[in-house]
Amino acid sequence: MSWVHLVALTCVLSLPSTLLAAELPWADLLKVLQDEQSESVRNMSKQDRVILQAQILLNMHQHARAMKLLANQSGNPLVTMLKVEADHQRRIAAVRRAGGSLREVHMDFPAGYKAAMNEVDARLNTFINSPQVQPVATKNLFTAFASPDDPSEITEPAIQAPSLQGGEDAQLSPAVRSAVQAALETWYTAWSNRDLDTYFSAYADDFDVSEHFQNISAWKKYKKWAITKHAFIAVRVKNITMIAISSDTLRVQFLQYYRSDTLNTDALKTLVFRQTPNGWKIIHESISG
Repeated sequence: MSWVHLVALTCVLSLPSTLLAAELPWADLLKVLQDEQSESVRNMSKQDRVILQAQILLNMHQHARAMKLLANQSGNPLVTMLKVEADHQRRIAAVRRAGGSLREVHMDFPAGYKAAMNEVDARLNTFINSPQVQPVATKNLFTAFASPDDPSEITEPAIQAPSLQGGEDAQLSPAVRSAVQAALETWYTAWSNRDLDTYFSAYADDFDVSEHFQNISAWKKYKKWAITKHAFIAVRVKNITMIAISSDTLRVQFLQYYRSDTLNTDALKTLVFRQTPNGWKIIHESISG
């Protein structure tokens, strides 16, 4: 199995710039639910299928179709909260059509809204990753990621490569490079897998959380929400450059390609690693354009 295929199967693949707006092939996934040809779909109740169809429609920003689909459904808190979300999208669309600001959209979400939407996302993620459905979710992504002549050739979005004063430190030992590379891979793999324990273990106890958070506990609470709200995340890095700041501290810069079900960004990322008794840990993190 090629590297490209492995990433696609484990992370639902990270999309190139040409597919940023499309994200996952939602229309194809919707058709799978409607046709009921897949065993995983046939094993669902009618209401469970409606719930997933409605969430996909909302991911496609088709709130009117979602509301129509949910109109005859009741007695399920997930259905209730999907109707709330559809109404929320309707209000946003109305304000945008009128040329207004999203600040004008005032809505009080009922208790249980966030938990219900997280449950719907989890069910959709399970559906997407089922053996019968996953080929549909990834079928267009192999073509987008590989050239016709060489399926293993990766096409990356064009963003500026790192430029560091003084260049890469040629004095870093192979052992240090290898250890920091392994720590970096553990970090972004855990992020892609939404493995919070491993992700947080990549950071030092005195990680600089910046002025935006009171302490590392507040930062972790935010990151937990930011990571777990997504149905999938895929992070890739390229053009890694390491600079020694001191005998036990390194600055690592790279191009970061982040893809999720709702957000896609390409940026220049900087991590500062410090050697600790528990290995190389991140003590500072920053990102630019």
